Amino acid sequence: MKQFFSILMGIIALTLVSACGGKATPEQLIVGTWVTAAPVEETENGMTMKFDDMQTSFNKDKTTASSGKISMSGAMLPQAMEMTIDTTGTWSIDGMVISQTITDADVKMTTNIPGMPDLGPVIAQGMIAEGATTSTILSIDKKSLLVKIDSTGTEMEMKKK
Repeated sequence: MKQFFSILMGIIALTLVSACGGKATPEQLIVGTWVTAAPVEETENGMTMKFDDMQTSFNKDKTTASSGKISMSGAMLPQAMEMTIDTTGTWSIDGMVISQTITDADVKMTTNIPGMPDLGPVIAQGMIAEGATTSTILSIDKKSLLVKIDSTGTEMEMKKK
């Protein structure tokens, strides 16, 4: 489950510096809204997690708001489970490393699985408890960004909206 939070944080952090070039600093260039270029999928311990329609807005005051959809499937679940997610937090950049901390999260299950409690609040608490996560910028231009989530090695691309 820890990789779940790390991947989500990486997706959010991925949006931070898509246009780092020219004379502007990354902090100046990241302000705006960014979306995942394609769904991001990760499998761990027989559980597959897919992050889709992820969107993050970064503000000049170093706050951020993100939203998206998550689906989980695997032997531990009787059927695929889907959730929506909305988070707020803070961000910073040090060289080529993006750091993000979620300060508030709202996760809602959109799939009703008989006999299974709503895991949304537990997942949201775990995301907040995770603390700061980091991603390393691999390549950047004015329209796209490729990063590697430091904790998982997963690479992700985002586009300016």
